[in-house]
Amino acid sequence: MQNRSSICPSGDKDNYSITITQANQNLEVLIEYDPAMGADLQGAILNSGGTPIANASPTDAMHRRAYTPNLPTGVYYASVFGPMTGALTTNNYKMTINVTGP
Repeated sequence: MQNRSSICPSGDKDNYSITITQANQNLEVLIEYDPAMGADLQGAILNSGGTPIANASPTDAMHRRAYTPNLPTGVYYASVFGPMTGALTTNNYKMTINVTGP
């Protein structure tokens, strides 16, 4: 699944629901953005209660990746957000969500 969106206005947080229907599936969230166009975006995979279970780490200057293997069935969330303060708090992004395995 791919989605194009933006973090705007300041303080915006986008959450996308993902349902894992088979035990031991893997969840990967890829975030692509241009830091020259706005804020350095962050991301995470959240459990059904909204607690982060995997934070997105940079893979290069324009990409972040969060990955959680072997999940039990249930609802999870992919979250994208920018900094709460500073000169740059908004940006556009493209997100790809992959569910694989087992």
